[in-house]
Parts: sequence; structure tokens; C-alpha cells
Amino acid sequence: MIDTAWREHCKGLLSDVISEYLNDDKMTPNDFIEDVKGELDTWMEYHKEQYVKASSIQDKLQQL
Repeated sequence: MIDTAWREHCKGLLSDVISEYLNDDKMTPNDFIEDVKGELDTWMEYHKEQYVKASSIQDKLQQL
């Protein structure tokens, strides 16, 4: 189970981000959705690359 204080901290950060988007008259709902999706895609790509790299190292170690 996640530490309650840490979760509240993360929720506070999320609240700040949402407030920034809502209070900026130039931002649209689509901007928010596209930016969240883009961040998730970036994280998924980053971790995919790390997984591939770790898998390659593991394969090489098994060959020793």
C-alpha cells in the first residue's frame, strides 16, 4: 500500500498541474489531454528502451 503522505503529495502536484491548465485561457481541454498522453507515451518509450537494454545484457551474461 502506498504511503498516505506520499500519495497526498503526488495529488497536490497533480492539482497544481491541472490548475495551471484550467487557469490559462489559451489552453484547451485537448491541449491537456494531448500533453498527458504525450507524457505517458514518453515514459512508456523510455522504459521500453531500458527493458530492451536490460534484456540484451541478460542475454550476454547467459552466454558467459
